[in-house]
Amino acid sequence: MPLPSLGRSPTQRGASPFLLLVLGCSSAPGVLFESGGVSGFDGGGSAASQLASGGGGGVASAASGGAEAGRAGSPASNGGTSSGGETANGGSAGALGSAGAGGLMASARGGASSVAGPCQAPHILDDAEDHNGAICRVDGHVGNWWTTNDGTNDNQQPKPGSVVTFQRVTDRPGSSLAMHTSGSGFKAWGATLGFDVRAAPALPYDASAFDALTFYAKGPVDGSIRVSIRVSAVTPTMYGGTCVESSGSCYHYHGVELTISDAWEPYRISFAELLRENDWDGAFDPASVVGVEFRINNPASTKDFSLWIDDVGFELP
Repeated sequence: MPLPSLGRSPTQRGASPFLLLVLGCSSAPGVLFESGGVSGFDGGGSAASQLASGGGGGVASAASGGAEAGRAGSPASNGGTSSGGETANGGSAGALGSAGAGGLMASARGGASSVAGPCQAPHILDDAEDHNGAICRVDGHVGNWWTTNDGTNDNQQPKPGSVVTFQRVTDRPGSSLAMHTSGSGFKAWGATLGFDVRAAPALPYDASAFDALTFYAKGPVDGSIRVSIRVSAVTPTMYGGTCVESSGSCYHYHGVELTISDAWEPYRISFAELLRENDWDGAFDPASVVGVEFRINNPASTKDFSLWIDDVGFELP
């Protein structure tokens, strides 16, 4: 399906440079849970990352030699206690089969349209069309989707600690699957849907060739979301970064605030627009990306929300 010539940028969508809720520091009390693909827990145990891809795609699993680090809670800027554990060096990925035949139409702005076979659009991170909770293994990156929340409620779907996978969509021509989270009643910093981006389980991904993140999204979300790209310098070591938590400089990821429509629309976030939340210092380093997240902010997270994400990718200048 032909795409609009321009995705909506944060400035076009009325983004605010600050969070609606000022989050506490990393020593503040709280509980945070996170899930991630098919993963081990309790210190990053070896686990199968099952990647049954559509259209002739291969399978990577522990049986074929692919052991991935366990995925666990990644505290947002208010800190808290994580459940489970992730190790950055949890093993090497198994071999993948070839991608399914067919191709995707890429847009110059606002993401890629899934019109045929999975993971075919240039520089796609994930289009969900490969029927699993792992991101596309193209352009040298690997990773799994996960959910997390502030622990003030337990009704987020998919639940943290469970396998996060695709959901059927019928209202977006050219796409049949997307990623989704829903819930309500999160009264601290909110709830998040996100995924890891690594060059290997222990290495950050170099996205310096690109200058923007593109995706499709829809609500309903009664308020703002924050779209952030995690980089190694502000991500704790236990979650794949290099930041030492005792330094007090971790979290507060680089991102922007968005208000999204209740209908599918393309969005484009320039790397130049990315700022650390709560006005923390530090320039965005595209050469050390370790993840992408879509967080429903408080007060939107206190009300019923339903966030859909599809066709996430990087864009060349």
